[in-house]
Amino acid sequence: MADLFDTLSERMDVLTADRFGVTVSINGTDYIAVESDFFAEFGPVEGSGKSLVVFNRDYAPRRGDSVVYRDRRYTVTKIRRFNGKPQLTLEECNGS
Repeated sequence: MADLFDTLSERMDVLTADRFGVTVSINGTDYIAVESDFFAEFGPVEGSGKSLVVFNRDYAPRRGDSVVYRDRRYTVTKIRRFNGKPQLTLEECNGS
């Protein structure tokens, strides 16, 4: 039997993905992700950064992955773990 914390954590993940999740395309495959803010101590030196927490266990993140989020194309530049899920730091592709 799973312990109570793991059970509640899984239920909160499902609720978060259902309420706040949006479909993003990563390397042509759709996943559910939630936009995430940078912590001040991890934030970019200048400007604002964008990151996503991916709520699919099937996704194996890699730097350089191509992400389409809200009709804009990004590249994954950094990967961290956030509550056991991949948190992707994104850089917008400018077409050059």
